[in-house]
Amino acid sequence: MNLAGVFAPIPTPFDDRDRIDTTRLRAALARWVRRPLTGFVVLGSNGEAVLTDDFEADQVIISAREAIPGDRRFIV
Repeated sequence: MNLAGVFAPIPTPFDDRDRIDTTRLRAALARWVRRPLTGFVVLGSNGEAVLTDDFEADQVIISAREAIPGDRRFIV
């Protein structure tokens, strides 16, 4: 896998009840995909991975895959 280029770290948004806010995550990614980035990093660069259980992590990964075009990469 070629990892050359710029991969933006995407913070995971939480709501006021500390649940993953997938609506805000998709909205943030919709803005970022308009930029000339190689790809995105979710659940790792900002420390939130240790605060999520497997179900929540799956929510983030699924939401990211749906929001990021297939020709762009993302790293978990």
